[in-house]
Amino acid sequence: MPHKIERVPFRAWLGQKLALYAKKKCFNDDRDARNPEEIQELADELRQLWNRCKILTYQPTLKQDWFHRSRAAQIRGLFAPNQRGKTTAGIAELFALGIGEEPWSGRIIEKVGKTNWKPGMRFFVGAKDYMGGHNEVILPKMDEMLPLEAIGCEFVKQSGRITHKIRFPDPYRCTFKLLSYDQDVHKSEGMTWNGGWFDEPPPFHLYVSCRRGCVRHAAPVFFTGTPLEEPWMYDEIFPCENAKAPSVHIDQVGDLR
Repeated sequence: MPHKIERVPFRAWLGQKLALYAKKKCFNDDRDARNPEEIQELADELRQLWNRCKILTYQPTLKQDWFHRSRAAQIRGLFAPNQRGKTTAGIAELFALGIGEEPWSGRIIEKVGKTNWKPGMRFFVGAKDYMGGHNEVILPKMDEMLPLEAIGCEFVKQSGRITHKIRFPDPYRCTFKLLSYDQDVHKSEGMTWNGGWFDEPPPFHLYVSCRRGCVRHAAPVFFTGTPLEEPWMYDEIFPCENAKAPSVHIDQVGDLR
């Protein structure tokens, strides 16, 4: 009989991590407040931290909700003009798959692709480049939705300055590997993934290598972006009569699978 994973409610875990961080920041120690001034200082710090957990109050729009609810599909996308919440939805989905729960709803995720959720899952995050796509857009947006440093996430850097991997602490231990569209194609080969996200359409060679790394676990791949470039997507991904893989364009509830 397979071992049953003991689930930790995310909000309870988050509360413990934020309380510990706040105490160490205010008192340089893991201790309770000792006087009214310290109580107020600790309360102010905790309030600021909770206000930074915007993923808890994330309310998906109708199409963002369809995107999240289409989780059974191995390939899916949220495509729209600029400033329509695409990256926000992508980050929310990535966090949900990594921790095995939707932080905004509390809904448990039993499977990621065709694999039962478990701690230590590995995901890729693709963007156009490290300095613009990741460091100026995705990483600040992630930190806006969850205070990653405060909850104990580890940031692995290249050359001591460019973040290329984020690792969540126990009990989740999921990792997000940051990939750049302008990096050497061979650097993305040979990896095995539990899923991944492309923020803006990637070059075809990167998509192929990442999809190859998803085969073992039947891992999901999702896209967010404004599809103005990479015409290969109209043959491989978008729903059209010439598409190589069957696609469903969701524009009403009955289209959900």
